[in-house]
Amino acid sequence: MDNDRERRYTVVFIAPDAVLTAWEARAADRHDVFTVRETAAVDFFEVIAERRPDTVVLDEGVACSDRGATLIGRLQTDPQWQHIEIRLLPSERLPDEDQPRTATALVALARPIRPSYSTVRHSVRRKTSGDVKAEINGTAAVLVDISAAGAQVLSPLPLHRRQVVELVLAETLRLTARVVWVTLDAGPSPQYRAGLQFLDDDGASAA
Repeated sequence: MDNDRERRYTVVFIAPDAVLTAWEARAADRHDVFTVRETAAVDFFEVIAERRPDTVVLDEGVACSDRGATLIGRLQTDPQWQHIEIRLLPSERLPDEDQPRTATALVALARPIRPSYSTVRHSVRRKTSGDVKAEINGTAAVLVDISAAGAQVLSPLPLHRRQVVELVLAETLRLTARVVWVTLDAGPSPQYRAGLQFLDDDGASAA
């Protein structure tokens, strides 16, 4: 990076392992970008407090998780940290020639969030008692909680981030949703726990 022409950023970049592995393989100035894997057993905020970055870049899916939403909320409301710029990196895969290779390029690619920004996890969630019949792409699932913006589900069907699915509730309400985060609940009968973001306007009536 040219010091005379470009500002040097200190960036904390929080994203899934695959995204960070790709970044670390191509980055030209990793000493300016401190990477934190989405699944790392660390407190995101502790990393921020230690590194004191100019900018925090979060993968869109991470921002919609409990941990990401908590971090964003604290950075936005705590006067001590309100000077830190928060940006979201689009989940869509870019052509290799457009992939960021410097801290400046990474910050330029990620879009700044609005002061009023809220994630799926900031919506008021209602726990369900398990008596609401749910299906994802025709396969029976468990509805864990639901809000006007999205839902949390358990499904035996393999799910993937950014996947668009059909969620059917009570056999009558059909909702189109995007998977914004997913984890595998291990056990005798492994299930995929996923956060869904509704893509249509019927979610409000479901909640």
